Amino acid sequence: MKALAGISALAVGGAAVYLGRYALMRSADVEAVAPSLRHPILYLPKHNKLSLYVQTYNWKKHFPLTRYDGLLDVHEVTTGAEGSAGELVSFLNVPRQRSGRGAVVWFHGGGHLAGSAEADQMYCSRLAFELGVPVLNVEYRLGGEFAFPADIDDGVQALRWLIDHSEHYGIDSQKIALAGASAGAGIAASVVQRAVDEGVPVAYQALIYPMLDDRTGTQQDHEGRARFIWSPESNERAWGIYLGGAAGAAELPEYAAPGRRTDLTGLPATWLGTGTLDLFYPEDVAYVENLRASEVEVETCIIEGMYHGADGMMPLAEASTKLWRSMIEGLRTAVL
Repeated sequence: MKALAGISALAVGGAAVYLGRYALMRSADVEAVAPSLRHPILYLPKHNKLSLYVQTYNWKKHFPLTRYDGLLDVHEVTTGAEGSAGELVSFLNVPRQRSGRGAVVWFHGGGHLAGSAEADQMYCSRLAFELGVPVLNVEYRLGGEFAFPADIDDGVQALRWLIDHSEHYGIDSQKIALAGASAGAGIAASVVQRAVDEGVPVAYQALIYPMLDDRTGTQQDHEGRARFIWSPESNERAWGIYLGGAAGAAELPEYAAPGRRTDLTGLPATWLGTGTLDLFYPEDVAYVENLRASEVEVETCIIEGMYHGADGMMPLAEASTKLWRSMIEGLRTAVL
């Protein structure tokens, strides 16, 4: 028994030493993070961190909507493309007091493989309340079961559904903006490109740290970025599953990776927010540069020391509030 106790004590001691050394190593990385965004999760080993982040983020999103009781009406609507009808239920959040004539179509994140419209309802209800316009929170088919272009098809169909029903809900169909976060922002960007090509009106796009270019995860040097939450390995794997083949192929179908498109002439005015520690920072900046080169009006909100999904972990932090307010003001100009 004494021997077992001694072994147990050694094991506990060894684990404590390991964790202590690991925390010290991680602290050097965390020093680059904006002080208001230094969540305890950042000190955990990478393989535990993403899982815990997702659980915490989803818990926040599932928080009851009591704050908006009596302030908006939520309609469950079927918006999916042909072949998915009856399976995809989206949520149309309609504020009872309107301050704008337009609407927003929102796409949730999740690396093309996870997430749901239901999990983003708290976020979208707040968006509808603050903007004073309806927000369509889109459910789309996920890449784990349905590869590209299923989610883009669902996104285009959702936009067309809202336009077709705009008169019923008192929406000006010429003032509809598309928005999303992470992979959802990437889907929004692809849907906007395709909508413009097909002559479907889009007034604006708001992209929160969008996932735009499959080639990012295959790069070797990320200059100290992607140390937290979403890694190059996760990114490469997610793109590979979504595309049905290895990320970084020489050629891809149109709209599969919206960041690969360089001629963006004709796209609507754009807001893009991202952080300097985000894996997607370089591809997001490149997209902004291509938009400007194509004479598209662009507004950016670049947060120093912000990692991917930080606003989900620390929604009340100064940096998160700055990102949110900047996006709201951008969208408001389009949907009034």
